[in-house]
Amino acid sequence: MLASEKALAWQKLDAPTLVTVGVIVALIG
Repeated sequence: MLASEKALAWQKLDAPTLVTVGVIVALIG
């Protein structure tokens, strides 16, 4: 996969990932 394609994929996943990480941290913390 090209770096630009990875960047686009990460941009699409970024928001859901941040939300998921936030929820997990909240549950663990």
